[in-house]
Amino acid sequence: MIILAANDNLLTGLEELIALIDSEWSSLDLHSYGLWRSHGWDGVGHSFELNYYIQGSNLIRQDQAKVEVKQGDLLFLPDTIRKSSCDDGSFRVFFLSFWFKDDALNTRLRQIYKTIARDSHPLAVPGLEDDFVALITELRSGKRFPHLLKHLFIHILVKIYRAVHIYHGTKPKHNKHEQMIGEIIKELNENYGSDISLADIAATYSLNERYLNHIFKGATGIPLGRYLMKIRIEQAKRLLRTTHLQITDIAMDTGFFDAAHFCKSFKKHTDYTPAEYKARME
Repeated sequence: MIILAANDNLLTGLEELIALIDSEWSSLDLHSYGLWRSHGWDGVGHSFELNYYIQGSNLIRQDQAKVEVKQGDLLFLPDTIRKSSCDDGSFRVFFLSFWFKDDALNTRLRQIYKTIARDSHPLAVPGLEDDFVALITELRSGKRFPHLLKHLFIHILVKIYRAVHIYHGTKPKHNKHEQMIGEIIKELNENYGSDISLADIAATYSLNERYLNHIFKGATGIPLGRYLMKIRIEQAKRLLRTTHLQITDIAMDTGFFDAAHFCKSFKKHTDYTPAEYKARME
């Protein structure tokens, strides 16, 4: 797979897309959406799409190109693709199909897609599943509150922009802490199930705990402890959605002291108990 390498043009394109959706929302038609499960397809592209893979992997044939995608990948698909197909497999992908009711706006959107789609190569953006669930749930509700739908859609685009800027974009050339923050984030993502403390990490880099937290918050926007908690909660959500593990097992797997601590923390961050969240997702 070729992972989309972000640059200033990509960020500019995403800014233009967000501004266009924001200013011309009343003319946007979100005409098709849902969760596609494991079935192959063979059809003609006819609209703009966002595809987000939440499970498995897939090989897509688009016109003369082949595109490999896997869990956590996002695809911007333009309306200029004439033929798209893939075989049956084991994958799940959220899809949003849309266009504008005005041809001139579709022309502008087509130009933006040329900047951000990059021949439909995927962009690795983890952590968007709940945002797609929220938007599609609202679309299916039949209530169709325009301002809420607009907020949910733009929220997804803003999260993509932030992820590109933080994880794929051009980093400041003179940030002496850049490598350290990257190493810490990698450590948190790989070992979130272990006993990780700010004190231990600070000692590894011979830093004062308060100073390390100050540096980390400056780079990520949130303190280290809260960053780790978000990782653990997101991992717990995935286990609740995709496995039949007991609550105690999920608590242990995601680094919590016990089931009681896990349930209390989960409800604090999601407004649901783990059991309520699992039932809601099902």
